[in-house]
Amino acid sequence: KGTTLEQLQNTSYFDFEEKSTWENWDKIPSWIREKIKKAVNFSENGLEEFIIEFEKYKNNDAKNVNDDLPF
Repeated sequence: KGTTLEQLQNTSYFDFEEKSTWENWDKIPSWIREKIKKAVNFSENGLEEFIIEFEKYKNNDAKNVNDDLPF
C-alpha cells in the first residue's frame, strides 16, 4: 500500500513468430538466451528454427553492409 512505481522505459518484446520483433532477440541477455536454448521443448516449439533463420538473416545483413565498401 502506498508504493508507487515508475513507468517502465525502453521496453521491448520478442515473439519468434513476428519477424518485426526478431531484432529484440539480441537484446535478451546471453545467459537467458542460453537457458532458452536448453529448454526441453526448444526444438518442438519452433525456436530452434527461428534462431537458425535469424542467424542467417543477421549474417546476410552484415555481408551486405560490407559489400558496399570500396576495398
